[in-house]
Amino acid sequence: MLLKQFTKGLLVGSVIGSVSGLVLAPRSGKDTKKKLTKDLDEASQLTMDLTQSLNKFYFSVNQLKETSEMILPEVIEDLEATFNTFRFQTEPRMKQIATQVEVISQQVHDLEQSS
Repeated sequence: MLLKQFTKGLLVGSVIGSVSGLVLAPRSGKDTKKKLTKDLDEASQLTMDLTQSLNKFYFSVNQLKETSEMILPEVIEDLEATFNTFRFQTEPRMKQIATQVEVISQQVHDLEQSS
C-alpha cells in the first residue's frame, strides 16, 4: 500500500516536473523531447530500484521473523533451565547463609548482654 502511494507520487511528481520543464524551459522541441525522455527513464529506473530494494527489505524482515520464531522458543527454554539450575544450586546456600547470620546475630546479642 505504502509502496503504491510512493510510486504514484514519484510518477506524478516526475510528470509535473517534466511538464513544467516543457512549459518554462527555453529549449527547442527536439532538446525538450530528449530531456523529457531522459527524465522519464530516470524516474522509471528509480521506481524499479526502489521496488527492488523494498522487496529485498521485506524478504529480509520475513527471514528474520522466521528465524526468530524457530530460535526464540529454544533460547527461552534454555534460559529457564539455566535459571532453574541456578535457583536449585543457590537455595541450600541461601539457607546456610541465613542460618549463619542468625548464629552471628545471636553471638553479637550474647556479647552485648555479657558486657
